[in-house]
Amino acid sequence: MTGSVYQSDPDQAPDAGFLPGELRHLVAGNRGRLLDLRRTPVLVTRVSPASGFFEVEIGAFEDAGAHWLVPLEDVTSYQFAAGGRVASRRPLAELRAAVARCDVRVSVAAGQVARARALRRLRAERSRAAAWLASAGAPERFDPLPYLETGSGWAEAAGWLTSYVASRDLAGLEAVFSAGYVSNPWAGDLVLAHLTVLAELGLGPLSARAIRDPAAFAGQWSRPRRAEHLLARTGFAQELWARAAGPVTIYRGIGLAGDGRRAAPASQLPVVSASLSHQVAESHFGSGRAIAGALYRQPLEPGRVFMTFLETAAMNRQYAEAEAVLLAGRGPFF
Repeated sequence: MTGSVYQSDPDQAPDAGFLPGELRHLVAGNRGRLLDLRRTPVLVTRVSPASGFFEVEIGAFEDAGAHWLVPLEDVTSYQFAAGGRVASRRPLAELRAAVARCDVRVSVAAGQVARARALRRLRAERSRAAAWLASAGAPERFDPLPYLETGSGWAEAAGWLTSYVASRDLAGLEAVFSAGYVSNPWAGDLVLAHLTVLAELGLGPLSARAIRDPAAFAGQWSRPRRAEHLLARTGFAQELWARAAGPVTIYRGIGLAGDGRRAAPASQLPVVSASLSHQVAESHFGSGRAIAGALYRQPLEPGRVFMTFLETAAMNRQYAEAEAVLLAGRGPFF
């Protein structure tokens, strides 16, 4: 992988021209920026005290045009252009009441019996995926190096996954979930509900905000359907990576911003995002805006794979991160 990993604006305005995000700034039409390391510009498009979210449209970079549902209390992770409108007394009171009602955190940690049952189901899914891959003509061994060098995924593997989940009547869940995870796993409740089910299965603990959408587990997104999708796509990805020839290294780079924002409660997810590209991890670690950073590496264990850029088409549309999402480990780093 060569060149810049992420898009950015070298001429971005200084923070001094913006106001720290507060509930009063949540008025449709206001412009602001996410307090990430590259100050992603956003437009507030909708504010919903009833749901506990506000919606922003991303104004630049890889996710330009995407719409994210952001928890109201996370307004402190944004800054807003001076001169924008502010909420009047009654709407502001509604927003404060919504935060008091919705800002609830939960923890999910299934017991050993549930975990053992999930691992048995996952072994069965791997066997099923192995048989399917063999019938589809997938090689028993493949060299991952060309895909790691380009970070562009394996088109055949993406096609196999699409066909495999379609054969299980799970194509719709896969398309929506993978696109949501890639863009912003914290947006709305769709991805969070999937990760909640993953924790309920016993494949990793979760500590995060509570689900807010009462329909999050309705229809095709019911808990059994979500569980079936999670196990099917995990079994497929693990079996695919079990065919990789030679050792594979994964990396994780962390850059910590020093912008003085409110310290958010620590969240723990049953998955962790890393990269199969040292350059991508280095870009997180070495950001000029970061006040501190860390860079980790370890061998890839196929039995921990949840989804990767190799077989997930959504990971290769707007990003070139060579991303690997792993089931959370018990080690000190990832």
